[in-house]
Amino acid sequence: MQKGGNSVMLCSLYLDDIASELEQHCWYQIGEMIQLNDDLFDIYQDCSDKIATLPNRMQDAYAFHKFFIELFNNIKKEISLLPYPHKAKQSLNNSLTGICSIGLVAIRRLQKIQMASPALPDLKTLSRNKLIIDMEKITNRWSCVKCYAKLQTTKNEI
Repeated sequence: MQKGGNSVMLCSLYLDDIASELEQHCWYQIGEMIQLNDDLFDIYQDCSDKIATLPNRMQDAYAFHKFFIELFNNIKKEISLLPYPHKAKQSLNNSLTGICSIGLVAIRRLQKIQMASPALPDLKTLSRNKLIIDMEKITNRWSCVKCYAKLQTTKNEI
């Protein structure tokens, strides 16, 4: 996750103004969320390449879901503290919600694999077909839209 956090935080180098510590921390967390999403969608490839990531080492998709939502909520709190107009913060929150919604599609897939078991099977043993999430499929896109709407209208208990 550090790779994503550092990548997004580097964007501040392109600004005319120096980003505050609060802005840098917020950007870092958004980058972590983006990297986490990337890792969720690359589980099969990362397992094949023997690259250890948080998602391909998880053992409980339901606990990971809780962790993911907590990360989302923490970033939203960070955004609320930024010294920007409400409209700008709302735009950033909308983007964050979109990012989170995509990740939730992947987490739901892992929850379906786990089903009622106390833990996920060893992800390295699963086929490519089980682990690949095709966002071109209308069902996955629709699931993403539903997650987005739910995150926008609830207290993030999704």
